[in-house]
Amino acid sequence: MPAQENAIGVPIEYNVLDFNGNAKDISSATTKKLLFKKPNGVRLEKPAQFSNAGNDGKLFVTTIDGDLLPYGVFEVQAVLTFPTYDLRTEVATFPVLRNL
Repeated sequence: MPAQENAIGVPIEYNVLDFNGNAKDISSATTKKLLFKKPNGVRLEKPAQFSNAGNDGKLFVTTIDGDLLPYGVFEVQAVLTFPTYDLRTEVATFPVLRNL
């Protein structure tokens, strides 16, 4: 899912999977965040929303000015709070492409 450097209004979707690689039902999560680590090491935390109802494991955030700077490889991880436990997912990566 490549994105363009400093693109605004881009939905970034993350799929939460169980240990078998299947979509995890996250509909009962009370707090949903996506954590980003930019190529320059700066960390960014954004509140996330369900893409649907949460039973398909999909979360998303929409970018604002400065989120996708600088260009390079970004890391992303979902952090969820459930009534009886907290969950941090596997870290995924995605490219942000350079502008002239």
